[in-house]
Amino acid sequence: IQVGWLSLSGGGEGSEASVFLDAETNGYSNSCSLFTVRDDDERVYLTSDFPADPSLYLAGGTAVRAFFKDKRLASSYTPLEPPHSPADALLNRPALGPGESVLDVLPVGGRLVMFDSVALPHEVMACRGKERWAASGWFHEDQQGLEV
Repeated sequence: IQVGWLSLSGGGEGSEASVFLDAETNGYSNSCSLFTVRDDDERVYLTSDFPADPSLYLAGGTAVRAFFKDKRLASSYTPLEPPHSPADALLNRPALGPGESVLDVLPVGGRLVMFDSVALPHEVMACRGKERWAASGWFHEDQQGLEV
């Protein structure tokens, strides 16, 4: 899954490289790394292994810079912008960006929501004043090769 961009020296056309998350580095769950892909489809790991921890996302996505092997590259890493919602104005969050569309789904009893959590950026908002119960499940498939 793409999680950010790496600015490359020289600028101009093709001056950014996609940065991806390897969520099971060395086959271990809870061991993550960031990598980019060379022209010959070889992965180039940018970070040492780090734990899968939501606080890294809540810190704005830049906290993983501390795990970069090359600190010069760390400063050129930009995480993807988090998704926006029409509820942002109520919650003092930034407004929607150009070309973005959002569907807020209210947690109504008996509602089933199914979606591809890799392809669809999503967020679960805090529940205020009421208790909420949720059941989550995942369908796993073999990791597919990267298309470059």
